[in-house]
Amino acid sequence: MIIAMLKSNDVSDCHINVTNCNIETVKMLASQKAMRPSIGERIRELRQSKNLRQEQVAKIIGVDRSAVTAYENGTRQPTFDTLVSMARLFHVSTDYLLGITDARTIDITGLTENEIDILNALVQSMVQKNRMLNRK
Repeated sequence: MIIAMLKSNDVSDCHINVTNCNIETVKMLASQKAMRPSIGERIRELRQSKNLRQEQVAKIIGVDRSAVTAYENGTRQPTFDTLVSMARLFHVSTDYLLGITDARTIDITGLTENEIDILNALVQSMVQKNRMLNRK
């Protein structure tokens, strides 16, 4: 059983309570954390993919531009309400913003069952195409 809270990419800065664990497991956990994009990186990536300026995002979510800058630079964390507002703006889950998952979602509210089936078929087709391209 492993209980760990990794506060940085440096294993020496970990607060850890370990039962039946070795240092290699701790290093593996730290490296997995290091590979995930930060919330700031995710916010910047999503903002840029929507061709939005920081000022525009700030106005939409109800904060100052300097707050958005600080979120993107990792010097400040958004509040819960701001995090939810950003997730809605960018049509992603809060888990995606936080780097917990890489899965992105699509809001299908208001679509018919037939339209949902068509979207699912399109997504599956694209996933299969990308898998084939990645094998080459």
